Amino acid sequence: MRSGFLAVSFAALVGCGGSSNDVSCGDGTMLADGTCQVAGSACGAGTMLVGSTCVAVGSAGGAPTVSAIAPPDAGIYGGRPFKITGTNFDDTAQVFFGDTTKPSCQAAVSKITSTEIDGEIPSFCALNVNVSVITSAGMATTPFHYDALFAAEGDGGGNSGGVGKSLNEEVYLLDPQVDVSVDLGSLTNGNALPYGIDAWTFDATGQTLLAFTTGDSPLDASVNSNRGTVSIFFKVDVATGAITSVGNTVDPADTTNGFVVSDAKLVGGTLYGWAYKVGTTRGLVTIAANGNVAVVGTLAASPANDDFLGGGMTPDATGAMNVAANGAGSDTGAPIDATGELDTVNLGTGALTKAGTLDWAPPAFGSTLGSPIRAMDLAGGAMYAVLDNGAIMGGISGETLAVVTGSHVTEEYELPSEAGYQPAIDALAAAPTTTTATTIFGKATALLVWQTPDHQIVAPHHAR
Repeated sequence: MRSGFLAVSFAALVGCGGSSNDVSCGDGTMLADGTCQVAGSACGAGTMLVGSTCVAVGSAGGAPTVSAIAPPDAGIYGGRPFKITGTNFDDTAQVFFGDTTKPSCQAAVSKITSTEIDGEIPSFCALNVNVSVITSAGMATTPFHYDALFAAEGDGGGNSGGVGKSLNEEVYLLDPQVDVSVDLGSLTNGNALPYGIDAWTFDATGQTLLAFTTGDSPLDASVNSNRGTVSIFFKVDVATGAITSVGNTVDPADTTNGFVVSDAKLVGGTLYGWAYKVGTTRGLVTIAANGNVAVVGTLAASPANDDFLGGGMTPDATGAMNVAANGAGSDTGAPIDATGELDTVNLGTGALTKAGTLDWAPPAFGSTLGSPIRAMDLAGGAMYAVLDNGAIMGGISGETLAVVTGSHVTEEYELPSEAGYQPAIDALAAAPTTTTATTIFGKATALLVWQTPDHQIVAPHHAR
């Protein structure tokens, strides 16, 4: 349950002096009710902008310092408590998570002492921000990261547009800690065909998503080369949503079959993929800048009767690369569906080593089951996965966001979908600390519409 906080009253921020007789406001400001107010586009010398007010810098008491903030990250919806420790805090203190000129970035504060500020984290103004503590004596900052999962619809356990699945192939922004999401719409090509996405990951700059289609969507059928089922490799600008097409994921030595990339991760400048050739082989590959695929080691034969084909792949908190091969099936080739097996994969040889069998115990089912996983990524130190619980949901495509801890799978919440359809998420990408975009797919964060699972709009957590 979310903790609530009562906003405290802030003492008046007095501008450049104590009375109207000895106040001298800087250029671009004017005196109004004892404070230096913005008269133009910037504050004058000796003042700084706090909200919409220019206040004096260097008043008595000394400038604040910040030694730590706990937690150093949170989900993008906010609403969780924070504690800032430092020095020279006073009852004029204001706290901003991001842009200090935007009231929507201001945090509600419940307690202030000279060395501690407690309050509630507001919804994100950007994915990576400076938290600013501002008093009448100055300002101190500390970095803060908002955890965000970019989730994209693909097949969700079956051919794109199958029974119970939308053809729109929506993209969502998820808070991994709170059951709310933002529908970012579809990514489409020039013919208005949506990209059904099987995998994506952030590039090293954090400004671009490297994405791969399912290979069997209507868009794939319209543009793919004649190499069987094959992914389209494309890039998405996070700030604008602009798409750059790269090409097909093909092995130059194989003129017949292309690869479908079911998950991808960038490690040390190399783009790795967990990929398969339909009905034949699957395994670890590297993907060049032009989309060409090179096999790492030797591909394994796809297990017989494999209903999952692809799987999820992500480093864990230790840096070891984990793969839920064939959804999370045995890597022995046995004729079974997903069993819950989690492997580590050697990035030099492609060899799999069984790390454990994931135990998933649905509350209403009464026993432990295998854990069919479609996508994975690491956010806030936790390993998140798309858990396809279609067998429990009647075989259509029920999906939940889950956390993998060791060999245990804990469901967080049902993944979003368009009204009337089942979830069909196939790709997860956690925004890194290098992402500097202040808009998401062309939308300012203040304009994003948050939704609950029943599609009701909810208000973001801002200062109140």
